[in-house]
Amino acid sequence: MLKAVLLLADVLPHICSLSLVFQKRDVHLGNIRTSVEKTVNLLTTRKTQNGPWLQKEEHLRSTCNITDPTPVDFDTKVRECFLNGLIENITVRFKDADTIDQLAILDLTGTDNIETMYGYTEIEALANTFDMDPETLLIQWQDFIALVSSAELTDRSLPSLLELFHSPCHKDKNLLSMYPLVAKLFSVAIIQPLSTAEVERIFSQVKLIKTSHRANLKTQTLTKILTVKLNCDETKFEKILDQCVTTFFKKKNRRLVNVV
Repeated sequence: MLKAVLLLADVLPHICSLSLVFQKRDVHLGNIRTSVEKTVNLLTTRKTQNGPWLQKEEHLRSTCNITDPTPVDFDTKVRECFLNGLIENITVRFKDADTIDQLAILDLTGTDNIETMYGYTEIEALANTFDMDPETLLIQWQDFIALVSSAELTDRSLPSLLELFHSPCHKDKNLLSMYPLVAKLFSVAIIQPLSTAEVERIFSQVKLIKTSHRANLKTQTLTKILTVKLNCDETKFEKILDQCVTTFFKKKNRRLVNVV
């Protein structure tokens, strides 16, 4: 049915735009709810308003001489059912969008001057969500942002702030014991599986490593190579490579050694 194809052509760009939000390496938590709501609103509009492709239906029919064998009630039986199912799917999948949006206040990137009451509404909501004492959490949050402000950190992203709790450089401050509830929120925020960039990066590396000439590479070996490839910077990799080469030649005399 031509109308169904044109409906897909009108709807897919909205879905693709939402998908692209999650294909970035650093997905900001605060962009999730806005992107989801925007997509749902656009899909809801398509229930009653034709998109650019459906508006061309008559022109395409006459130009390409297309006829439908059995006319059906497209709006009720096709368009409405399809869009309702799609909207429900998105809504269910992002049912925690409000919580994710509240967790976004933990990312202090770009906040040079943090206000005293910064994030209080979100912190109270998060306390209820994660069954924490609101008053205790608010006190810890207020003290923590005061600490961040006084520390004059250049990087105030989620990973950097979480590192404050676990880094050996700040071990003497015992921040984990001072702000346990805040640390828990940071741990929750940092593990949100939002971005697909790293997953796609792994698949790309697998294709580069396991080529047709290395098709018999064992899974265990492939895993080890991927671990090194994805987690080591150039300096660390050079050290590991030197150690591997040294160990390789020490096991027994190699032809390359004899040649040298």
